[in-house]
Amino acid sequence: MNKRTIILLGLIILLSVGAGIVLLVAKRKQPEVAAPTKTEVVKLVDEAVISPIGSYDGTALWYFNSSGRLFRVNLDGSGLTEFPLPALPGGKLTKVFWPQTGSDFIAQTGTSMGEIRNYYDNAQKKYVQLPDNILSLDWMPDGRRIIYVWKAGDNTQALKIANADSSGFSAITDLFWPDYIVKISPNAESVLLYRSPAQAEVNKIYKVNLRTKQFEPVVEAGR
Repeated sequence: MNKRTIILLGLIILLSVGAGIVLLVAKRKQPEVAAPTKTEVVKLVDEAVISPIGSYDGTALWYFNSSGRLFRVNLDGSGLTEFPLPALPGGKLTKVFWPQTGSDFIAQTGTSMGEIRNYYDNAQKKYVQLPDNILSLDWMPDGRRIIYVWKAGDNTQALKIANADSSGFSAITDLFWPDYIVKISPNAESVLLYRSPAQAEVNKIYKVNLRTKQFEPVVEAGR
């Protein structure tokens, strides 16, 4: 073996050793990637719940049972407590309308005669039954007023806004259908309306500007 061959082999060995050291250092410098955590489903309560909602601080869950009793439970299942309420008028509780702010709510019960909605005034600790003429409704962002579809005795409909107990109401615009679903915008400047259930292949969505009272379609197609 001549001198040139020996030098070439030596260079190859040095390069191989150097590459191995570089790879080893690079591997050690790489951050360790944690193994993906397994998603766990935790049962909080054993009974059927109605209209559950997270607490403002995100640490607990508020919910009703079918008899209208209100409970609070921590998200780890501990600390189950009942919030005392007066007896809920009407039949079996079916839905609760929660406001974005405040401690009041509207409870909906089902009876053989139809649906009954009761506004709970937390300051007065009492329920106030809303008129049967109020159909679809939504809370205004201030948590003090509601916006709703009103069906008059002559079967005409109108969009109205009022205090949560339906006092101090004012009309916004006339409506053609009584089965509109009402959804207020977060900034309380407009309300969306759509029919439910859809009566055709196309179910338009309309917007009403609460300041100008302008009524216009915003989605022409879709269902």
